[in-house]
Amino acid sequence: MARDRYFESRCVEVESLCGDVIHITLERADGEPISWTPGQFVMIHFPDAAGLSLNRSYSMSAASDPATPTRFALCVKRVEGGLGSTRIHSLKPGDPITTSGPYGRFVLAKQLPRDVVLVATGTGVAPFRAMRAQLEALLEAGHRVWLLFGVRYEGDLLYHAEWEALAAAHPGFCYRPVVSRPQAWAGARGYVQVFLDEVKAAVNPEDAIAYLCGVPEMIDGMRDALQGIGFGMRAIKTEKYVSPPPPRAKEEG
Repeated sequence: MARDRYFESRCVEVESLCGDVIHITLERADGEPISWTPGQFVMIHFPDAAGLSLNRSYSMSAASDPATPTRFALCVKRVEGGLGSTRIHSLKPGDPITTSGPYGRFVLAKQLPRDVVLVATGTGVAPFRAMRAQLEALLEAGHRVWLLFGVRYEGDLLYHAEWEALAAAHPGFCYRPVVSRPQAWAGARGYVQVFLDEVKAAVNPEDAIAYLCGVPEMIDGMRDALQGIGFGMRAIKTEKYVSPPPPRAKEEG
């Protein structure tokens, strides 16, 4: 990892999205703009209790704004025992953190087929939110965009009102949220695979591409399922969110 891509950032604003997820805005402390493509990620760097250097990666969750080119945003879920998410959740406006990037190739291709199928679980929806302006341009150009978004509880549907507004403004945006442990949810129940029959009936896999982002289990299962309805391997792009194992407790002799 090239050290010349490291830079100091500071927290600008923290917004709670649900009980354990925040949308946090950061900015480069040196005042330099940060250039990146929606779908990419940054890494945070911090020491653990023993002073060892650790790093964690997080996708950008908002498009860059020409008015504030030094700023970027992350969508971060607090993971029990997760050192990186705990570090980010502890930040307050003005607090510093070491960052690097941007990195990654999970970005929209320059030339896209008619149907663009986005599949996310949890905070895996973050890179798709950063792509919103690109998605609107695709919709206006006559493409159809699907967002299959799966969570455990209805309160975990991150940016739900924004997706609903996009669907209301663009009939070609097919927003399909699903909840696996519903409480007062009246919509689809289960996992993102519940929408496969609809996708199969409406989409020509030879004129489509899929982007999958979230936990490995969803990505592996959905990739196999999409191949099963005719998607080729090159038409399926993936970004797995893998949490590192929690630190081991010190053994007592």
